[in-house]
Amino acid sequence: MEHMRQLKALADSSRYQIIQLLLQKTYCVRALAKKLSLSAPAISQHLAVLKEAGLIDSGKRGYHTHYTVNTKELKALSAAICCLAKVEPDYCKSSNCDAFDEKFCQKKEF
Repeated sequence: MEHMRQLKALADSSRYQIIQLLLQKTYCVRALAKKLSLSAPAISQHLAVLKEAGLIDSGKRGYHTHYTVNTKELKALSAAICCLAKVEPDYCKSSNCDAFDEKFCQKKEF
């Protein structure tokens, strides 16, 4: 279920852009807001979603909190997606599909 939460978090284009930026270097909320032309509260909400999904970590530097990508989690998500891409469909072996199923059948030529 963790991967579902992570995929949902990355499905938003702003959060995806945040991850892309954080992969390059650490940023604070204000710097991300300026870079993405979004408000600081909007960035904070996006960061909260990413953090809840386990995709980012944070740490204090002086007065500001800086964010980084949790590469361990991102790599685990990447591995899970790669496993999905390797799954081969189970083709229908029946030549007697009824009309409704035939639309969805991926018949393999024998």
